[in-house]
Amino acid sequence: MIGIFGDSYAYEHDTSIAHGWPTHLSKIYNEEFENHSLYGSSLAYSHKQFKKQDVKKYSKIVFVCTEPGRQMLVDDEDNYQLHFSGTAERSINLNKQDQYQKFKQKDRNTNVKILYEMENVLATYPNTWDFVKDLLIDHVNNSHSNVLILSIRDLFLLTQLDIHHGWKPYPPRNNCVESLELGRECHISQKQNIELAGYIKRYFEDGFDIHSTFKNVEKYYTKAKTFEEAGFRNI
Repeated sequence: MIGIFGDSYAYEHDTSIAHGWPTHLSKIYNEEFENHSLYGSSLAYSHKQFKKQDVKKYSKIVFVCTEPGRQMLVDDEDNYQLHFSGTAERSINLNKQDQYQKFKQKDRNTNVKILYEMENVLATYPNTWDFVKDLLIDHVNNSHSNVLILSIRDLFLLTQLDIHHGWKPYPPRNNCVESLELGRECHISQKQNIELAGYIKRYFEDGFDIHSTFKNVEKYYTKAKTFEEAGFRNI
């Protein structure tokens, strides 16, 4: 069984509509997988899910390291959780969504104040949580003999491959959105998901340097020629 952890770059919304690289990887290996990812989540959230598992049951682990500035704010005594995902406005909208409603939260005024304060901290001291990232990634690497760590910063370079011709799929000034129906999942196109899964397999089987593919994405991944091929639809 394959274990997968991370944020939206590993999260699959609906596999009956579109397959992300986790499902393609599972099919290539003919091996079941467990996906513990959640869109918009923090490194602390991913690591918490990792610690919940008996990782020995996995033949291999893919751990997507999100931006360390994203934080899971926790009050264990009263069972509160609030997620900060880069900016206050994005975080306010995120915490309203169904996947996050399962977490108990404090009153809205308190949450909004905290999230704007978090945004100010990140803007003023952007490297505050880098040491946390290093510690958690070291723990993941040392907990299993067959681990691949992927960085959201590298994966975003792949996402950018299809952001051209004036296509703007992300807020605040987006003129299109990602479409599951057109095969876009994990923020990359259908073809790119298949290609990424293949490179991950090569990494595990023969030590292929998958990180080199993000240094030259146009060489290793297919750049969409059309709006639909990229998996975007107009809004």
